[in-house]
Parts: sequence; C-alpha cells; structure tokens
Amino acid sequence: MSGPRGGSYGKRRAAVRVFAGSVLWHHAVLGGMGGAALTASELTPGAPPAVSARAAAQETGTDLYQRVVRYRLQRSTAAAQAVRRQTITQSQYDKQRLDSLVRLSIAAGDIAWNADGVKFRITPKASVAFPSFYNLTTHFGMTVTQTNGAAGGGGGGGGGGGAGNGWQKTLDAGAGIDLYSSVRRSHVFAVNTKYEALRDAQEALACEPHVSEKQVLEDMRRMLDSYVQLLHAQESFAQKQNAERSVQVAGYTDRSIVYRAAALERERAQDALKVAQDAFDGEYRDFIISAGQEFLEKRADQERFLLALAESVPEMPLVSTEHCEADTSRPLRNAREAADNEREERAVQNFPVALRLDTRFTLDEGTGELSVAFPSVKIASALAIGYTGTLKSIGGSLDWHPFEIRYAHLRGKNQRLHDALGAREYAQKKEQQEKVIADLPQRAEDILWERETARAERDTYAESARAHRKGLDRGVIGARGYAAVHLDYVRAVINLAKANVDALIFNIDARVDFLSSGTQT
Repeated sequence: MSGPRGGSYGKRRAAVRVFAGSVLWHHAVLGGMGGAALTASELTPGAPPAVSARAAAQETGTDLYQRVVRYRLQRSTAAAQAVRRQTITQSQYDKQRLDSLVRLSIAAGDIAWNADGVKFRITPKASVAFPSFYNLTTHFGMTVTQTNGAAGGGGGGGGGGGAGNGWQKTLDAGAGIDLYSSVRRSHVFAVNTKYEALRDAQEALACEPHVSEKQVLEDMRRMLDSYVQLLHAQESFAQKQNAERSVQVAGYTDRSIVYRAAALERERAQDALKVAQDAFDGEYRDFIISAGQEFLEKRADQERFLLALAESVPEMPLVSTEHCEADTSRPLRNAREAADNEREERAVQNFPVALRLDTRFTLDEGTGELSVAFPSVKIASALAIGYTGTLKSIGGSLDWHPFEIRYAHLRGKNQRLHDALGAREYAQKKEQQEKVIADLPQRAEDILWERETARAERDTYAESARAHRKGLDRGVIGARGYAAVHLDYVRAVINLAKANVDALIFNIDARVDFLSSGTQT
C-alpha cells in the first residue's frame, strides 16, 4: 500500500529489519559498559521485563483493556444521555407525525338552562383537519333549543291551554381545502426535520460504545505519552547527575565555571523531572479512577500495570477506506441537511401566494368562499345559494397592507443572501471533508508503518533485554547497562501500544464518520 506523500510500504519494512539488526549489535557492544553502583533490584523487578509484563497481565486479567472499556461504558453518563435523547426525539417525531396527519376536535359546546324564555339549549360540534393533505378541514356543529310556548288564557282545572313547548334546530357544517399554499409543505418539512433528529439520535446511540472506547484510547494515549516523557526526564536527570559527579571527580571546585555549569544542567533536569512526574501522576490518577482499577503507589507497580495495559491493547486490522467517500460521509451529510433545512424553512416562511376554497352549509343555504392572498393584498369572494336554487347573497372583501409588499421584497432579498451564504458554507465543509477523505490512505499507511516499526522494536528490545538479563545474572553486564536496555524495552512496548491505539482510533473514526466501511485484510 502506498500513499500520495510517502514511499512504498515494502521498502519501509526492509528498513525495519535493518534497524532491528543494528539495535542488537549496539546493545551487544555497549551493554557491558557502566559500573555496578546500582543493583538490579533497585532498577527492575526480579523477573525479565517481558515476563514481568505477562505476570502483571495475568494478575489484572488478559482482557485488561476490554475490562477498562466495559467499565467506562457501563458508567458513561453520555450513554445514558444518548438513550434519553433517542427517547425524546422518538416522542417528538411521533407527535409531529400524528399532528401533521390528522387533527380531531369534539366538543359538547354550550349547555344552558334558563327558566325565563329558554328552557334548554345544547350546541355540540366537531372538526377534523388533515394538514398534510392540502390542509383539508371539515367541521360540523348544531344547536338544539327548547323554548316555552306562549301562555294561554284561563286557569284552574283544565281550562285554556297554550301553544306548548317548541324545539328549534340549526345546522352548521363545512369543508375547506388549500388549492395552493405552504401549509402542506411546512408540515412535510416539520416531519422530515423531526425524522432527521430521530435518526441522528439513533445513530449517536449506536455509536456511543465506539465513542466511549475512543475516549478511553485518547486518555490511555495521554497517560502513556506522559509516562514516556517521565522516562526521558529520568534518563536525562541521570545523565546530568553523572556528568556533575564526573566534574567533581575531575577535581573541579564548587566555585569553578565548569562545575557550576554542570550543576545548573543537573538542576534544570531535576526541575524537568519534577514536572514530568507531576504530569504523569495526574494522568495516571485520572485514568485509574475512570477505569475502576486499583491505584498503585510504587513506581515499579505502576510500570507493570502500564506494560500489562499496553500489551492488552488489541492489534486490529485497519478498516478499508474504499467506501470512505464524500457521499458516505456522515458529517458532510449532516451539513448538507442543515443547509437544506435552513433554505426550506426560509422558503416556507416567505411563500408568496395562498389560494383556498371554503364551503359552509346550513339548513337553509350553502355558501362558498374563494380567497387568494398575496404579499400586502388578500381578496375573498363569497356566494350563498339556497337549496331551491335561488341566489341568496354575493359578496367579497379586500384587505390591503401597503407596507407588506416592501417587507416581502426585503424578506426575499434576505432569503437569497442567506441561501448563497449557506451554499458557500456547505461548499467549504465539503472541501474540508474531501481533503480529510483524500488523506485517509496516507494516514492508514503511516499507522501501518508506525505499527510495523514499533513491533520490530519491541521484539528486538525484548530479545536484547533477555540477553542482557542473562549477562546481568552471570555478572558480565553492569546494572546500569541493563537498566538502559530495560528502559528501551519499556519504551518499545508503549510505542507499540500507541500504534495500536492509533489504529483503533482510525477504525472508530471510519465507523462513526462514514455510513459504511469494510475491513482491511
């Protein structure tokens, strides 16, 4: 696999093999150098480095990394929030969908009883609306009234009578539909918006395990980086300290420039070591708390834990970048939908014309009304016809708002400017995302190269450490020389873990940021 900026992957692997041979030769020649001022027990655990790492892994579990990820996921507040957000968006989508499909209203109306003139009155009514079906509306209402009859003459035993009680009924029904308006469009837009929010929440919930794992990986990488910096600071301090002692042995006094320069370098290295220790202690403490692991006080125990954690990071193949295209990019899709939604919302708000037909029926006549609305002007005409075919009435209305035409012009101008601005912003995001996609093959090649190099270093330094351990046990290699090899081994293990972490983060980004991805073999 080759990328646009680098050489072939095969040549890099050949370079790794050459490097491994040179490291073995280097430690074979230089490993015996150094005095025995420090004992092996002060530098490293009793077992060789590789064996110590395996023992620590067995103590904490070979699936240490997986247990850390599971612990973080089980206690993740983001996961609980993702579940709640998905439930909320599901309810909002269901509500909006039902509201846009049908609206039903049933009422008993007014119920009244009065002894003076009107004895009883009831006015039930009902209405049904279908907003998504061209805003079709129907309504039905009626009024039933019972009145007292006129009082008759005479009284007493069964004399004259009156007209008796009477019933009056009125009917009011009607229907209306938008022949041309933005109502249906606005409801379709609202449903689509809620659906996209629901889909995003579902995707976020599905991706939450990957996101939590990525957070663990990033925290782990920071901790490993801080530990490597601590190792570098320790090594630098030891070198500066030895240099200061060498100056003293050479006979320089405390007031000499040479000694004062060496002492200053040692103090600077000591300050840098203190900063590195504080940084690592903070990263280690935060990671241990978030991972639910036992806090280890001794530096040697911390190192064993870090080696066990580093070796437990799985070495996974990289996902294929073949399907990572602009059309499958989730961030770009969301940006495109956001731009489309903003443009559609402005179009609905600034819809120029509305044309509607309404009808109304009573027991005596039927009425039809046609209305049309433009910016600043609304015209309506109504026609009432009796059921016998006679024309009862005809009428119309005109509403004029002089400044509305100017407002509409300004809204249209702003709409065009916003549309152009949104298109430009989307084009910039698309360009950025396409650059990210174009860099994916090179990024994958770099990760493979780093992992191959780190694996070769780890194997080489492990073999060198075992050889030096045997020499240390036989007394032919000094403890300081073995400590240097052990330090190189620890760095190599951590570097391989960091390469595996980068590969896992690459896979997570590909799964989260793209709608589909394959697995590289």
